[in-house]
Amino acid sequence: MSFGTWEGAPCSGKRLSNNTRQTQNSARSPAKRGSPHRAIVPDRASALKPGQRRPVRRALAPLLHTMPPRSGDTPGRHARTREPPGNPRMTDLCWSGREGMLFHHTGEPLVGFGGCDYLGLATHDAILDALCKGLGRYALSAGASRTTTGDTRAHQKAELRAAGFIGLPEAVLLPEGMLANIAAFQALSDCKAALIDERAHSSLRTAAAAAGISLHTYRHNDAHDAAAKLNALDTPALVATDTLFAATGDLAPVPELLAALRPDDRLLLDDCHGIGVLGPRGRGAIEHFAINDPRVVVTATLAKAMGVYGAIVAGPAPFAAKVRRSGAFVGTTPIPPALAAAADAAFEVHTCELDRLARLRSSTARVREALTELGLIANGRTSPSPVFAITIEPEAAMVRLHEELAERGHFVPLIGYPGGPAGRYLRLSVSAGHADDQIDRLLADLADLNPALRPEAPDVEGANTRIRS
Repeated sequence: MSFGTWEGAPCSGKRLSNNTRQTQNSARSPAKRGSPHRAIVPDRASALKPGQRRPVRRALAPLLHTMPPRSGDTPGRHARTREPPGNPRMTDLCWSGREGMLFHHTGEPLVGFGGCDYLGLATHDAILDALCKGLGRYALSAGASRTTTGDTRAHQKAELRAAGFIGLPEAVLLPEGMLANIAAFQALSDCKAALIDERAHSSLRTAAAAAGISLHTYRHNDAHDAAAKLNALDTPALVATDTLFAATGDLAPVPELLAALRPDDRLLLDDCHGIGVLGPRGRGAIEHFAINDPRVVVTATLAKAMGVYGAIVAGPAPFAAKVRRSGAFVGTTPIPPALAAAADAAFEVHTCELDRLARLRSSTARVREALTELGLIANGRTSPSPVFAITIEPEAAMVRLHEELAERGHFVPLIGYPGGPAGRYLRLSVSAGHADDQIDRLLADLADLNPALRPEAPDVEGANTRIRS
């Protein structure tokens, strides 16, 4: 499905025609032999004059042409063959990127139902163009901390755009999600205790240790347990949780956690999987829960639904000022300015193309309903998360389902990741980039292969397949 290409700033809602898009796509076809643009570095005879800039999109054409192939292309060297431990019949698959395809070592394409590019923005032409234009305007690296000479207008613009998008007074750009949490905890180190959801991302625990804050945990998504443990502390505390849990799709009880805070406590929402997805317009946790409380701060990566790279720490102005004085911010070179320009464009594209969000939600609802009917997820789940965790007993049956889906052209990752519902589980994620027929085929094959519908199929010890509750 084509979503068109965003044009203009501010958002005009204008889309390119199919003919224009075809022209753009044809421009990415491999350069013919003898083309003057086969080499990125020009020879001496064609060297640029002092002060003259080479057109970046044109100069990068050879690099773009060597990107992993689109659907139907031969994967060639882009498919790697290292066998992951514990599953010797599956290869280490390489994401093609351009159309969400993964490749088996035999060269047969698999449709990927994994990862976190929920809106398909990682391949959006307007965002890629912003990146290329940024490379033409700025150096590849910022070259220094933003507190010295590494600050650029691109970083500042991305921060302003992010703050308006999230709905908080100020935002600070950091290189990646873990560092964003460390910077936020360092800025809130007046809170001498951190109370963290037991299944929250490990970076929150790492951040507490880096900031010298004592660590406490509460039962997963149990606001009553959090309140009881808060009241037992004799110091201001920082309550921290994922907003949307990546492994299971659980949504944190944010209003209840906010109600449990004492006057000097703070609430940090790690919105890495919520930004771009939650809320009426996909603006994240602040919009979804209609939060207006100066005690709440947000961290989020831009590498998932937003499709770019970097991370954001957002909150009131005094908090943002402390983030900019934190060791994690001061002692770090920021993301390349061109990536900051791409992040700025990603926020604008998201704002302009809400049909992507609508499509994601429609596809998520279809998959949720089908998985519920098949007994692969619990009945009554209402989370808006496009991620579904499937656990099956015995594990051999889950491995078999994973491999048989791959044989039919679907890659649903079988992973072991902290915070999941089991040591290993199938993590199925939906993207706005999936076509209807791709989802139709996946659901049809799941119904055909579903171990829950084949109780006669024993494991190696003769036990029947069971879906874990």
